[in-house]
Parts: sequence; structure tokens; C-alpha cells
Amino acid sequence: MMKRIGLAAMAAIALGAAPAAAFDWTGFYAGVGLGGLNGGYSDDMGGSIDYDGMTLDGFAGVRAEVLMFTLGAEVDGSYFLPSDDTDTTMIGKASARGTLGMEIGPLLPYLTAGVAMASQKYDAGGGRDDTVTHPGIVIGAGVDIGVTDHLFARLEANYSVFAEEDYDVGFGAYMAGLKDQTDVRAGIGWKF
Repeated sequence: MMKRIGLAAMAAIALGAAPAAAFDWTGFYAGVGLGGLNGGYSDDMGGSIDYDGMTLDGFAGVRAEVLMFTLGAEVDGSYFLPSDDTDTTMIGKASARGTLGMEIGPLLPYLTAGVAMASQKYDAGGGRDDTVTHPGIVIGAGVDIGVTDHLFARLEANYSVFAEEDYDVGFGAYMAGLKDQTDVRAGIGWKF
């Protein structure tokens, strides 16, 4: 599924307007996107579930040029749409990240890293459920492509690791964690 999203994003960019020769990446920006996520859940009682699905994404940030680099700060949030119905699934996640890029004409390839949090719900049935937020870290890479003076397209991949947390669904507390997550996202943004 993530390959299809990436290929669709590249095709949309290729079929769209020809990128400008240069793009001013400095200033504030915001955007939306779609993605695919692979992850899962494991607990200290031997339970383990893998899941994947789509994400609906939003992002906002600011960038400045320093010497030959483009430095930035960005926040983002994703709502998770699982492909399978399981008793444990992630609801959504958010991150605050720094970015380091280098402008190449209308392209801005970049690396990113920061802190993240993900909310996961476990449903034990009979009205017994618990939703817990897991703190974590995220690293990734991407490329933004200037399409017009303000519009840009984005393709980004991230890898996230989250801490274990206590869950209590009426059987006593137990430790559970999110498995490492990989997500690929495509989006469009507007630079103000």
C-alpha cells in the first residue's frame, strides 16, 4: 500500500505544473496529506498484534536559510485508519521535529528528527478498554518540490520508536508498547 501511495504522489507531481526554477523555502507553511503506516502492539503477557492502514495527515512549520542549508521546525499530526478490525489499534500520533535540508533548484531534500507521541486503544470487550499515550522519538527523510510560487508537493518517510506504558482494562495493570512504526506520506503544502 505504501508503494502505491508513493507512486501516485510522484505521478501527480509529474503530471502537474512544471516546477519553478527556484523556490523560496523561507517562512511559514502548512499542508495536508495521506500516508500508509505499518506498526503494531506487544505486551508483557505475550500478546502481539501487527497492524497497518492509512493516515490522514496535517503539518505546519517554519524555515530559514542558514549558509547553504535550510533549517526548520515542524509539527504534524496523523489520524490512523486501520485496514483490519483489531481489539488494539493506534488512534493517532503527533510529532515536533527539526529539519535540515539543502535546496537544489525547486527541490528541498531534507532530514528530520524529533519527539513524538502516539495514542493507542486496547478494547478487552464488555466495555473494558483503555486509551494510553506513548512518548517516543522519530527520524525520517523527505523531499519537498516547489510547484508554483507558494504551492509545494511532499514525499516523506519516517521511523518511530515508542516507550512502553501501563494499561488497565479491569484485569490489573500491565505493560504494553507500540512496535516500531514506519510510515510513508505524500502531501501538498502552501508557503505563506
